[in-house]
Amino acid sequence: MKIKSFSFNPLSTNCYVVYEGEDAWIIDPSFCSQQEFSRLKQFLLSENLQVSKVLCTHLHFDHIFGAKMAAEHFSCDVYAHINDEAWLAEVSRYANMFGLEAEGLAPGEIKHLYQDDTLLLGESTNALVLEVPGHSQGGLAFYFPDENIVFAGDSLFAGSIGRTDLPGGDYSTLIDSIRQRLLGLPDLTTVYCGHGPSTSIAHEKTNNPFL
Repeated sequence: MKIKSFSFNPLSTNCYVVYEGEDAWIIDPSFCSQQEFSRLKQFLLSENLQVSKVLCTHLHFDHIFGAKMAAEHFSCDVYAHINDEAWLAEVSRYANMFGLEAEGLAPGEIKHLYQDDTLLLGESTNALVLEVPGHSQGGLAFYFPDENIVFAGDSLFAGSIGRTDLPGGDYSTLIDSIRQRLLGLPDLTTVYCGHGPSTSIAHEKTNNPFL
């Protein structure tokens, strides 16, 4: 499995392309303009990749700016947790606060994922869905056990954790999610975060002041 990372939109939200062979997934479609979308499409074209899924760690607006754009362009499904669907109606309002425009998906356009669901990338790469609520009610992480990689969204950062002051956020729930779902992963697991640099489970166990 290979990974290509991008930082998109004014909030510098990470967007990841994970791929095996020609099969590619977009994790957190955070691109908010045609120019940013073109950067992603050029990469896909250069690697001869076909997008089969769009996975959302959660449905805060900065992580799903490009969800509708991607779903329509690639004719693929968008996946998230049902508990975050209320955020779909807020995409345009929050985008407008930053002088941007965004069109959200309708609840019926989202496919639902839950704890321990397993997804197959390409012919042999499994991804396990982990529920990590707290930053949002429907927070998810995507764990690739054979690769020692987890995409944690805004639950866990290098030296920090996600904010919990937005509607549906809860500090105790987030700490419990991190301890129960993420810190139990192997120490060598690389954590790809929703913002900022990647880190490792071992590093956060030892150095994260919130944990």
